[in-house]
Amino acid sequence: MVLAIHGSLQELLRYEDRNSMWHSIESRVPFCNRKLAEMALALPPDYFISPEGTTKYILRQGMRGLVPEAILEREKVGFGTPEGD
Repeated sequence: MVLAIHGSLQELLRYEDRNSMWHSIESRVPFCNRKLAEMALALPPDYFISPEGTTKYILRQGMRGLVPEAILEREKVGFGTPEGD
């Protein structure tokens, strides 16, 4: 698995912070931890997508018992943008 990251972590976090402030959105990056990222990047690709195609597979499995099943099993929820405006 190869991830293409453009810019340093500091640059990405600054962009995220300024963008969220500009749009008055509370934003958090709870998984921004070097050790966690290194561990995740060392995992085999099939840990991230299940054989059935479920994304974030290892995260969902790790959260079982902590997060309600209804949340773990729900479809991705998007949000609308005010394109007409």
